[in-house]
Amino acid sequence: MNVCAITGVSGYLGQRLVSALADDPAVERMVGIDIRPPPLQPAKMTFVRMDVRDPALGGLLRREGVTVLLHLAFIVQAIHDERLMHDVNVGGAANVLRAAADAAIRQIVMLSSYTVYGAWPDNPPLLTEGASLRPNPGHAYAEHKVAVERLCDEFEAGHPHIALARLRPAVIMGPHCDNGLGRALRRAPLLPVFAGGGSAVQFVHEEDLVAACLAVLQQGARGVYNVGGEGSLPWGEIVRRAGKLSLPLPAPLLQGFVGLLWRLHVPGLTAPGELPLIRYRLVVSSEKAQRELGWRPRYTTAGALESFLGSQVAKGAMSQGSRSPE
Repeated sequence: MNVCAITGVSGYLGQRLVSALADDPAVERMVGIDIRPPPLQPAKMTFVRMDVRDPALGGLLRREGVTVLLHLAFIVQAIHDERLMHDVNVGGAANVLRAAADAAIRQIVMLSSYTVYGAWPDNPPLLTEGASLRPNPGHAYAEHKVAVERLCDEFEAGHPHIALARLRPAVIMGPHCDNGLGRALRRAPLLPVFAGGGSAVQFVHEEDLVAACLAVLQQGARGVYNVGGEGSLPWGEIVRRAGKLSLPLPAPLLQGFVGLLWRLHVPGLTAPGELPLIRYRLVVSSEKAQRELGWRPRYTTAGALESFLGSQVAKGAMSQGSRSPE
């Protein structure tokens, strides 16, 4: 029987995992770790309010008898306090790895990202796990993930008895999605696109990513696995399907405009280092996960987007229906 600890348990992905693990008979107990309480707290989960950088994490894992650790706690959307973001993302992951070693945990699942490969004009049609890690400069989240992957390399070399699996998901999409791209597609009436750009964006549905995590846990797998839905969509097509107006701009103008707004701390905007994700191709092959884990995505990239957009329509209809009559 496993005792599973989940960092970042209050996030939308953590909550989907909690829901799945609550019904798993192989999971005896769960320990949810976050700086804010989660909406869903099933009977077999104990919630602990704790920062992943807290040196007391190792003691907590030992006391709770944790055997499996899923690390999901990261700052994804760029913030202006770069030092804090790096400290949480890289320092937090380093502390989690130390704590796991101190507590003699059997297995770790580290959530990485396909952004470690970077979006570049010379990317091949499909990137495999052996591709070079070359994050786009200024894309802090991707750069931090690469730093965490280097920590994982060192950890694996020093702790071969602990199964460490790294998942590199594409952009997560689905009804509960609460990342930067999802918020932009929900709220922004107009979205910029690169004039003449040939982007290819890949999604993975939140349910498919949860299923990949469960497959890793069930098999005690170790190693690196790309996780993405089949196919891709140009950014302009995503904007069109979301029913948003697009603003085509030449690359230098769009880069400079977003950079200016970022420096002015205009809320709700992405950092300019993330713009290559909507300009160039970034699509991964999930063949290894399918072959070794028996995992198959239920949703294509287009299907994941439609799942998200359909949920927004349903929420809008519910909101309209709940209004008091005038």
